[in-house]
Amino acid sequence: MANIGITGGAGYIGTKLAQRLIKEGHFVRIVDKQPLKDINSPNLEVVNGDILDDKILQRFVDGLDFVYHLAAIANARACSNNIRKCINLNVLSTRLLLEKVKHKNIKGFFFPSSIVALYGELEYIPADEKHPIKPINDYGVLKRASELFCLAYYRSFSVPVIIGRQSTVYGPSPSMKLDSAAHNFIHNVINGKDIVIYGSGNQKRNFIFIDDLIEAYFKILIKSLQSQRIQGEIFHLAGKEVITINVLAQKIIKLGQEILGNQ
Repeated sequence: MANIGITGGAGYIGTKLAQRLIKEGHFVRIVDKQPLKDINSPNLEVVNGDILDDKILQRFVDGLDFVYHLAAIANARACSNNIRKCINLNVLSTRLLLEKVKHKNIKGFFFPSSIVALYGELEYIPADEKHPIKPINDYGVLKRASELFCLAYYRSFSVPVIIGRQSTVYGPSPSMKLDSAAHNFIHNVINGKDIVIYGSGNQKRNFIFIDDLIEAYFKILIKSLQSQRIQGEIFHLAGKEVITINVLAQKIIKLGQEILGNQ
């Protein structure tokens, strides 16, 4: 059994990850300002508070073997609308957390980055980890800044960072969110509302089911506990198919009609 920390552990991905880790027999400590839903276990500790608070951060990192740093504003529009808050939560928190763990005996520090935010429109498909980085908004710039902090701490202090550039995540979680296209489209179809597409709808996206993402997260943990081979590495965590937003909408409408009828 390992002691695992999750920042943003009450969020969409964090809640699902905590459930999986507890099921596998690990001790999980989460830190979040939001309440945690649907998890009760003697192997769970919840630290309610702001990870920008030094005392909260110190309490969180003590005794951990592995850290998943998931706390972030995970929406490009929300990030641009409150850039100071986004810089603090998406970048400064990464720097502060890296500083806290650099002299700890942790086996891994996982940072989730974003394929869409870093690459914009893909220059080639399938994209690999060497794809040119060309962020097109504040969110992407800040994701890259956090990546660079992670890599700097790996090179300078041997902090065992692993970066996962993930595609758009979809699927059920105790802490659902509707700010992704897939979830928004599904919600509208279920509730008899029109699907609204911004722009041409020809933007290409890759999607990964949340259970597949959690499986990848878990494999990264196991590899990190066993050896140092993946330290300092960047991986893509994505599905197999690239589709346009228009095609995504058509698929969801068709599936909704099959399940709900033509009402």
